[in-house]
Amino acid sequence: MIDFPALLRCILFALPALVAAGGGARGDSLGSFLPMAIPGFGVAPGVSARSRLHSGDFPVPLAPLASAGLEVFPRLAVDAGLDTAPGAGQGITAMGMVRPEVRLADPELGLAGFANAELDRYARDPAANANRVTAALGLALPFGPDRITLGAAHVSTAQTALGLAANGGAAPLDVTTDAGRIGLRLGFGAFDATARVRFGRDRVAAGGAGPAGFGSRAITRGQVALETADGAPLRELLLLRAGATRYAGALPGSGFADSSSLAVLAGGVTGARALWRLRVVGGAEWIRYAEGGPASGIAVVGDLALQWTPDPLIAVDLDLSRRAGADGGFGVPGSILTTERLGLAESYARDLLFTVDVAARQGRVSGHAATEADVTAGALWRLSRAVSFRPSASFALRHDLPGSAPHEARLMLSLVWTP
Repeated sequence: MIDFPALLRCILFALPALVAAGGGARGDSLGSFLPMAIPGFGVAPGVSARSRLHSGDFPVPLAPLASAGLEVFPRLAVDAGLDTAPGAGQGITAMGMVRPEVRLADPELGLAGFANAELDRYARDPAANANRVTAALGLALPFGPDRITLGAAHVSTAQTALGLAANGGAAPLDVTTDAGRIGLRLGFGAFDATARVRFGRDRVAAGGAGPAGFGSRAITRGQVALETADGAPLRELLLLRAGATRYAGALPGSGFADSSSLAVLAGGVTGARALWRLRVVGGAEWIRYAEGGPASGIAVVGDLALQWTPDPLIAVDLDLSRRAGADGGFGVPGSILTTERLGLAESYARDLLFTVDVAARQGRVSGHAATEADVTAGALWRLSRAVSFRPSASFALRHDLPGSAPHEARLMLSLVWTP
């Protein structure tokens, strides 16, 4: 279930997150918010049990369009539950969500798209109410063994929970993000070469005295990767990344300043169909900030992931990562973010899936240490081809994390209809 305060923190500050290539590495990128694989943005869940039931989210497409090769999947989700702390200092409240959406795919063209609207309402905390619209479209064009990938996305979010005014009260906060992706993959026999360019623009409109710290932000990221050809037990990786971030309307003392970065990483990844899957990528990132920003320097960054799939419907997934700079976490440029995550997925049948996720993050915010740990457990029970029932429970502990309560628990019941 979506945690809107955490979601807005990610949209505002972690869209350009460092994503280790190879083996479909995860990261706090825009692709994380899309529930399906959009070319250029994200991949379907990486562990087998999740992937198999994830594909079950696409039932029979609408017949009139399917005959023309375009598969369209409408979907409606209605959620209800309790949140003990929707905003910092707020008390327990009932909440409800309505999420209509449509997904489309054209396998022949390599096209995939997604659009949805989300309306969140809190009975005792109207300041946490939120509206969000997301749209994304991607195209993967194969030519022989090579491929060109194009993607575009738009996210518009309106909420007050993180709009903290200068006097400590809540102020409306509207965030709009536009993003694009261009990718090229070329095969050279012994190795594959991949080039990617990501660009985006975030715009913040807020009541009160600049709660977000900046008015708009333009982000450009580029990456070149060399990877030994598929088929070997271990594929070796070499990555070169460069990026630039430019702010407009940044408030003095906010810590937001223009920056440039350069990173070199190397590592390896095992085959995607192996019983044990290992991904190790590490290196160094140099970051230079303009006047008014954090101190420039070099940081060690990397990602370690281990996946074990003893059965097609059981999976264990462990991820450790270290990120730096504007691509770090907790919304503050110049911080180092270390993340540990353990995910378990088990399905006793095609229509029943249980999941447990445990995650912890440590970083620095305004010169002090901040931590966040959360546990989420859920189930997906498919009552019929068109209807599924999804209960979930989560609990989070936080320390010195602005805009978030130190303790938060959620109990949610979701009913999903896919006609």
